[in-house]
Amino acid sequence: MSIKLPPRIAAFMEAKSSGDRQAFVACFAEEAVVYTEGQEFRGKEAIRQWFENSAKFKNQYLVMGFRAKRQESILSARVSGDFTGSPQLLDYFFTTQAGLITSLRILAREDL
Repeated sequence: MSIKLPPRIAAFMEAKSSGDRQAFVACFAEEAVVYTEGQEFRGKEAIRQWFENSAKFKNQYLVMGFRAKRQESILSARVSGDFTGSPQLLDYFFTTQAGLITSLRILAREDL
């Protein structure tokens, strides 16, 4: 069974999986913010740097679920790669506006 994702979130996952830096950054609004692992990345340049730094882990993604709530969409994915604690189940909390990601919070779940 395949999970149908909204176009921008599908593009985000495709770019993340393929390592396409330009397509990944294009998913975000100019002043977007990403919160992950206790850090904040604000603006496209900081998000690009975060993407490039995380590429070294050679992550693979398996979408486990998706739900949309009012202003936020939540994607759950099993992420494996060259990092301590692999694999992990992560929840991605997206806020979008005008078809672009304006905010993304990534939280690890402890129940994998």
